[in-house]
Amino acid sequence: TMRGVIAELVPDAIFQRRARLSNLTYTGAKKISRMKARTAIVGFSVEDIYAIAEHVRRQRGGAGGGGGRGRGGPGAGGAPRPPPPPA
Repeated sequence: TMRGVIAELVPDAIFQRRARLSNLTYTGAKKISRMKARTAIVGFSVEDIYAIAEHVRRQRGGAGGGGGRGRGGPGAGGAPRPPPPPA
């Protein structure tokens, strides 16, 4: 942790410990296209993060999601969408 370094830099710093609200698990290497929508992906460099974001954009039509039809997604070929069914 960074606690020791921060304590050296800021001797009067007060540290609070809080429990996590979720559990993090490592499931091993997987293809990004096969991961669930709410999966956290960790990159260790700026280049990694941009490469992962670009890959997700190409696969799903947008990084950061929403699950909507982004550019290049299904139905984005210039054809108009069919009207919604009557209620």
